[in-house]
Amino acid sequence: MAKTEQNLKATEEFIRQTMARNFRQEVKPEELRVAAERLCEALPDYEKEAA
Repeated sequence: MAKTEQNLKATEEFIRQTMARNFRQEVKPEELRVAAERLCEALPDYEKEAA
């Protein structure tokens, strides 16, 4: 997954919601950004795989 600002924001929101809903935990904004960056790096880039 490309590490664009839009993808990072969406990933941050996904992580925040998942942590709140499933674990009733809040994540600090700076930790949320790092987690989102790592998750975006870990996900495959479908455009590269299709080529």
